[in-house]
Amino acid sequence: MAGRAETRALMLLLLHLMLTHAHTATTAVSINDHTRISIGSGEVSPIVLLITPGTPAVSVSVDGSSLGQQQCGVRARNCLEVQELQGHRVSGVYSIWPYECCRDRVVQVYCDMETVGGGWTVVQRRDKYETQEDFYQPWTRYVEGFGNLTQEFWLGLDNLHALTSQSNITYEARIDLGDFEGGKRWAQYTSITVEDANSSYKLVLGEYSGDAGNSMDHHTGRKFSTYDRDSDDHATNCASTYKGAWWYGGCHNSNLNGQYMEGATGQAAQGIIWQAWLGDGYSLKKTEIKIRPDKLPSYCRQ
Repeated sequence: MAGRAETRALMLLLLHLMLTHAHTATTAVSINDHTRISIGSGEVSPIVLLITPGTPAVSVSVDGSSLGQQQCGVRARNCLEVQELQGHRVSGVYSIWPYECCRDRVVQVYCDMETVGGGWTVVQRRDKYETQEDFYQPWTRYVEGFGNLTQEFWLGLDNLHALTSQSNITYEARIDLGDFEGGKRWAQYTSITVEDANSSYKLVLGEYSGDAGNSMDHHTGRKFSTYDRDSDDHATNCASTYKGAWWYGGCHNSNLNGQYMEGATGQAAQGIIWQAWLGDGYSLKKTEIKIRPDKLPSYCRQ
């Protein structure tokens, strides 16, 4: 189904093409393989494009090379495009199409439209609910993702890789933390990349800012580990020892997928840990990990 947001997004793309090719050789633009216009040599042919609620997803190609169905919010690739190009301003669950390898692969995500301007794709949440999600899961569950998008969940390593490897986009990351006494802290990173399965989803983070302290400094450059897939640098299996799954090294300064415990634990490094804030003997009440592009692609900006 296509509507006002899709129409606006498509017209933005066509305007970009007009400006880009107006003084070059004639460029043929195809929409859904049958509507064509020519742009170039200082002339732009008129086009009338009717999009109704029954219209299928719009695809655009230039001189036979597909630009896909995801450009400029026709199919949003992330929550920033959901916010800025489709006009959604309320936090909640939305559909995105993050996979460049598989254009029709849709992913349901929770979009935070409020924190620091919004447009964040939330990739993990922990909090105290009546029913707690079990985060002590095997490798396959962490690859695929699990949980309830409106409560506790993990979005999935495959989805994280698909998002942070999108062409011409740099993602930033933010981690929001809360304790059982009402305290809040945050950490932000100028960039985040989660590599592919062949690299065991290695994490690479940019520069830190925030008031939580940098408890991810030990984890950047590390591979992801679970209790049944040990990729850490320690003699023991950190995921098994600390009942979690994370980018462990030897073993952790943060353990946001650890057991849900409440406050002071009396157990070193067990629970949901952010060592730089409350040390390794305090398990946090709430965490949210979220990512967003640092900007929209140039052809999507008004």
